[in-house]
Amino acid sequence: MPRGKSSFGINGQHNSNLPAGFILVTTPPYLFDNCDFMINEIFILRPYRGKGIGENSVREVFNLHRGKWMLFTTPTDKNLDTISFWRKTLSGYTNNQFTEEDKELNDVGFSKVFKFNN
Repeated sequence: MPRGKSSFGINGQHNSNLPAGFILVTTPPYLFDNCDFMINEIFILRPYRGKGIGENSVREVFNLHRGKWMLFTTPTDKNLDTISFWRKTLSGYTNNQFTEEDKELNDVGFSKVFKFNN
């Protein structure tokens, strides 16, 4: 993977070329806390949300890139669905072997931070 940022397209249906979203993965030098990879952005179009497409796509990206991962999101009541998504996805992917903490990140602000190794 090139250093910096890489994007991964998400298809809407099995064996379909219809776009459903994307995942943006960041690598050094754009990381925090000495991690190897970070999902900087994930977007799923509304018609494809809640169908497992996002979770399956995230798992594929994790499997492509082995190392120390970090994810962060805003820890607000408006973001509970996102926090729930990450807890569920990481619990299943890591067999509950991930950390979660609320902390201040430079240039980002107060965040809910998830970390794991694969």
